[in-house]
Amino acid sequence: MCILGGYKIQTVTQIANLLHAYDAGAISVRALRVYFAALCAVASREAATRSRAKSNKKGGLTPRFTLSELSRLTQLPLTSVSRELRALSQEGLLSFSVSEIVFTETALDGSSDLCEALCGGRSQARPVPLPRPVLRFLARCRKSSLLLTMLCYCVRGLTIARRGGEVTGKGSVKASWIADICGLSLRAVRSGMSAWERPGALIRPGPRASASWPAPRCR
Repeated sequence: MCILGGYKIQTVTQIANLLHAYDAGAISVRALRVYFAALCAVASREAATRSRAKSNKKGGLTPRFTLSELSRLTQLPLTSVSRELRALSQEGLLSFSVSEIVFTETALDGSSDLCEALCGGRSQARPVPLPRPVLRFLARCRKSSLLLTMLCYCVRGLTIARRGGEVTGKGSVKASWIADICGLSLRAVRSGMSAWERPGALIRPGPRASASWPAPRCR
């Protein structure tokens, strides 16, 4: 699978940390959006570094992260971005500075059960490729049910091959599984999947699509 625009890696553990903090009420949906905007900002710097390396350009790039960039990605005012960054930092999810953004990689207290459920029998350290177009969308997504549904969908459906780094999307995702993970109704999950299907990001497998969807095809 070729993901246009690249992707940013998050482990199942990191995603479980984020979802647990939101479920516990420690962070808001706006904080989730700022988190995805931060991922997108880091991913763009990493892509620029790879591009310079391929073109054999001398000298490295010095990354510079600003609140205004996160504000542009989320369409939130600067005051809101600053407040949500503080909340994310207080919960130990990330640290933000002008020179770097660091995302916590270890499991945080209380997230173990959710992490186990997200794993589905696979490793908690499994890398999940979050496409940059998806990150940009999630950064601006105001509907929490859609945001949570798509995040769990990526966790379940997208993987990276150990050899070659190929991104694949195989199998299907039950709406009931996503509903249980996120504490959503089946109606909300199905509505979220329909919203992604309309622009052609998802392909339904057939007449039983109301129960499950195939892994995403990212354009």
